[in-house]
Amino acid sequence: MFRINADILPHHFFLFFAIVAGSMFILFTPPFQVPDEENHFYRAYQVASGDFFAVQKENRTGGFVPESLAKFAEKYKPLPLNPYEKVHPQQVLHAASITLDSQHEIFVDFPNTAYYLPLNYLPHSWGIVCVQIFDGGPFWMLYAARFTGLLLWVFVLFFAIRIMSVGKWLMVLLALLPMSIQINASVSADMMTNACSFLLIALFTREILKEEKMQPRILVSLILLVFTLGLMKMVYTSVLILFLAIPVRRFTSKQKFLLHFMLIFAAGLISSLILKFY
Repeated sequence: MFRINADILPHHFFLFFAIVAGSMFILFTPPFQVPDEENHFYRAYQVASGDFFAVQKENRTGGFVPESLAKFAEKYKPLPLNPYEKVHPQQVLHAASITLDSQHEIFVDFPNTAYYLPLNYLPHSWGIVCVQIFDGGPFWMLYAARFTGLLLWVFVLFFAIRIMSVGKWLMVLLALLPMSIQINASVSADMMTNACSFLLIALFTREILKEEKMQPRILVSLILLVFTLGLMKMVYTSVLILFLAIPVRRFTSKQKFLLHFMLIFAAGLISSLILKFY
């Protein structure tokens, strides 16, 4: 028994349990019962519709969405923080019959998600677009967005765990925590941020323990990841400090080491400024 367990690869273990547990969270978590999922869903729908910029209206920040979409979300607003309100399976299944009337739109507020770049919602918007092609309603859009987001998160984390040199099982443990799975199996901008952060940490961890000279393609990968992370949430670019743990001997000189660090730092700074003024 112990021999079988020892032969299990961390990334394979993660792949199996992330898909199983993530699918369960998608199916058994009622609509909009993950923090801020309603506002994230509105922003994802906005991106899927090609509206990449939020709308300012009478000191309110949000966008225009079909009235039927807002009515679908309205049904679940009494639930959060109210233990006496319950959702019955029939209620959820009945919501599947709600059609999307894209001709009648209303303005809704979602100020806490409106500032996110479309990049944060690309996987979710793919799911929404697929449902739109088949004239599906809001219910199917929500669950399709959850599913496509989960798939991308699992794929990125699978690759991140695979390339790590040490700490693979620690990353598996952190990734499979219930709160982690719940967030990443919902419609949330944090899914993309989490996936990119884990991948960047995995790459830094691998490079810290290497002996050969730093390859240019690795430097380009680090710059692109830091830049992407800055576009999604600027505070997470602080992960780039891990670069300083890479041995200086992996570079031809201390000057090259500092130059590479400054390039990565500049990528994080530029992307953070883009997000700030978006």
